[in-house]
Amino acid sequence: MTRYLLIISYIGDNYCGSQYQKEFPSVEKELSRCISTILGESVKPKLYSRTDSGVHALRARAFFECNQEINQATFLNSINSVLPDDIRVVQFSKENRGAVNIYKKRKKTYLYLIYNHKHYFPPYLKQRALWIKEFLDITLMNQATSHLIGNKNWEAFSATGSPRQNSVRNVVNIRILRRGFLILIFIKGEGFLYKMVRLITGLLLEIGKGNYSPAYVREILTGRTYRRKVVPPYGLYLLSN
Repeated sequence: MTRYLLIISYIGDNYCGSQYQKEFPSVEKELSRCISTILGESVKPKLYSRTDSGVHALRARAFFECNQEINQATFLNSINSVLPDDIRVVQFSKENRGAVNIYKKRKKTYLYLIYNHKHYFPPYLKQRALWIKEFLDITLMNQATSHLIGNKNWEAFSATGSPRQNSVRNVVNIRILRRGFLILIFIKGEGFLYKMVRLITGLLLEIGKGNYSPAYVREILTGRTYRRKVVPPYGLYLLSN
């Protein structure tokens, strides 16, 4: 069996997440259908990092195994001609077996995209960014991130519905930038719990509005209950994994 690596980009609007689901549309299901058609054999592609329903990806790694040698240039043209318009294979190559464990351990980077304007929201950003009308103070938001970096128990920032051995994860970096009316929140870590990035973003937005102080994050992580806010999935992008 030969193992191949795909780097894919997709819009998550029409999919119930990236993971294969028998009764619902998913990114893995579409990849499986199209690749199997091209190769004439059944294959089951797997993504190294899974995304939830409605979440997008710019450069997500996936792999599949098959019984034949594939011409890389020909395959790349063929697969993108049969995939739906909202999924594209950006790169395709034979995977080095020694790199498999490296890919599994790679840190993941997410972007949450916000448009911060009191009166106006660009129509081209509909379902691509979250519109926040209240002014967001990114200085306060960045101050709060100091409490979010490190190997911690993230139970307070997780949602039920996903099996896990424990709630400890390592967040290695959070950056918040303002570019005009766009606010970009980058979160990088070694792994995330179900809806963890969206819950962190929700709290950072409340801090940016002035509803909580940056130090409030520390209190939550040490057990204080709070009114959790999960931001919508359509503003979230998997940048790399």
